[in-house]
Amino acid sequence: PTISLSNKNWNAGAWAAYASNDSYFEIDLFVEYSYRSITLSLYDYYCPPSTQIASFVDFRKNHTKHTLDAMFTWNPKHLPFKVMASTMVLGDDLSPATGKQVFSTYFEPALTWEWKKFSGDIFTGITPFNGYYASEPCVVNIGTSVGYNLKINKFELPIQSKVSYNPVLKSAWYMIGVSLSPEW
Repeated sequence: PTISLSNKNWNAGAWAAYASNDSYFEIDLFVEYSYRSITLSLYDYYCPPSTQIASFVDFRKNHTKHTLDAMFTWNPKHLPFKVMASTMVLGDDLSPATGKQVFSTYFEPALTWEWKKFSGDIFTGITPFNGYYASEPCVVNIGTSVGYNLKINKFELPIQSKVSYNPVLKSAWYMIGVSLSPEW
């Protein structure tokens, strides 16, 4: 689930993820500023080892389960592509050998398309060096996504789906989502 508030160029909110077998839990906070085709974002990923969130306010190095991720996205309106760059700048992204911040980085160029009420992209995720995503520079994500705005009377119900594959982990994922966006 995600909840966010937007005002002019700003968007802030939170989202969460939970594995039904209790193997994974995450709560994330974010703030974004958009101007024309550029969006600057800061995400706080909080991933404790269980659903116990007593450590939510613990930001001490080597103890925190928070990771701050700074992102830059360029999505030109009249060109069929977008580019996202992301670097983990603080928190739980530490080298096991040295204990120093790794600054794990991820780049994702994508070809975008629109057709009638459908939209989507084809993307590739790359990490340029050893870090959270892989132990060497490589492709860590390949996939495609499709979105559709289902109209029911006066309401629009955006539906999204994504298929992705991580060649490093040799794992594939299929995701589907529905958005409810009331406007006041």
